[in-house]
Amino acid sequence: MLEQPGVDDAPRTCRVCFDEVSESDPDVVQPCECLDAGRPSLAHRTCVQKWISTRPNLRLSSYGRRDLGLCEVCSKPWRQQYELPDPPAELSVEELESRANWMLFTAYARSHRIGGLQPRDTDQLILNELGPHFDGPWNEPAQAWRGTLPPALAAQLSSMIAQENRGRAGGGRDDGPPPDPAAGDDAGDEEGAGSGGEDSGSGAAAPEERLTQAIAQASIEGLA
Repeated sequence: MLEQPGVDDAPRTCRVCFDEVSESDPDVVQPCECLDAGRPSLAHRTCVQKWISTRPNLRLSSYGRRDLGLCEVCSKPWRQQYELPDPPAELSVEELESRANWMLFTAYARSHRIGGLQPRDTDQLILNELGPHFDGPWNEPAQAWRGTLPPALAAQLSSMIAQENRGRAGGGRDDGPPPDPAAGDDAGDEEGAGSGGEDSGSGAAAPEERLTQAIAQASIEGLA
C-alpha cells in the first residue's frame, strides 16, 4: 500500500503568488510569524515587496491597517528589510462630505434610472445610510428630480449620462472623473458635450470604484 504524503512532504507555495517554492531558493524567505499548515509560511522576497507596495491602495476592511511595517495577518514586524511606501493621505471633513454627496447623487440617479442609468445593488443602502445626513432630493421622493437638483448636480448628472452613453457607443466605459461642483454649470455642460472624453485622466477610477473608495473613507461621525 502506498503511503500518503504527510504535511512535511507537501509542496510549499509562495503565500503571495502561490507558485511552488523551495527553501533553498535565495529569494524565498519567511517574511513574518504567519504559519502555513503548522509550518512557517514562505514567500518570494520580491512578492512580499510588491504586496507591501500595493497595500496603501487597498480598500474597505484593509483600509485602516496603516502600519506597513507589520504583516496585516499576524500583526508582527516583517523579518526582512523592505521599502515601505508612504501611507494614504488623510482626507479632510470637507473632502469626505464632498465624496458622500457624490455617492448620494450617483445612487439617487441610478435608483431612479435617470437618463437610462441602471441601479446597482448598493444604491439603496447608500441612500438609507447616508441620505438622512445630507440635504437633497433623496430625502424628498415625492418631488420630481429635475425640480430639486441644484444646478451643479444637474450638470454632474448630464456629464455622467454622457459618459455612460459614450462608453456604450464605443464598446467600453468612459471613466473620466466627475465634474467639479465648484466650477458651476459651464464646467458640467462642457464635459457633458465633450467629444469623447479627451480630458479624462487615464488613471481615473471608474464611477463605481469611486463609490467604493468613498464608502471606505466616509466612516466618520456624522457620515456613517
